[in-house]
Amino acid sequence: MSNYKVESDGTSYTSKSKAGFTVGFFTDIPINKRFSFQPALQFTQKGGMDKESSDGQDYTLNLTMDYIEIPFNFLYKFNSSKTIFYIGGGPTLSYGVSGALKLSGGGEDGKADIKFGNNDDDDFKQVDRGANVLAGAQFKSGVSIGLSYNMSFSNSVIDGDGDNSYHNRYFGMRIGYMLKGKKK
Repeated sequence: MSNYKVESDGTSYTSKSKAGFTVGFFTDIPINKRFSFQPALQFTQKGGMDKESSDGQDYTLNLTMDYIEIPFNFLYKFNSSKTIFYIGGGPTLSYGVSGALKLSGGGEDGKADIKFGNNDDDDFKQVDRGANVLAGAQFKSGVSIGLSYNMSFSNSVIDGDGDNSYHNRYFGMRIGYMLKGKKK
């Protein structure tokens, strides 16, 4: 579930959440018995939606932004007899690859593609930096479940030097499978 926060000319607005998905790969590199480094490479959808009424008409605005994201998580692990529990977090680096803004309602529908870059004619900055926190459990079978929260620290507005800012956020539930490596 993702949303965004916009600040402009002293006012702040947070969008309604919208569903998206994340898919990717990670590796778990042990540091010691309790700590590990877990970088990942994933495709992540961010954005949000808004519903407004004007002149008796209902309108829905749906913003979807697609990123290639690299989280650099550090995990603390503690074991029970059959399960490894973990908590952790770390910085994330996201690279905008595509997006769309859809408007529907009032008898009209429209769509505009989102352009990422660093020029004045682009819609959002290409790179989004943030932080990730996560917690979960990994079972002996290799299946893992977890929860995560990601918050952008970068201002994604091209002209963000003034009072305007845009920040992505998302909350996720993750299901995964850890492939077993060869024992040494």
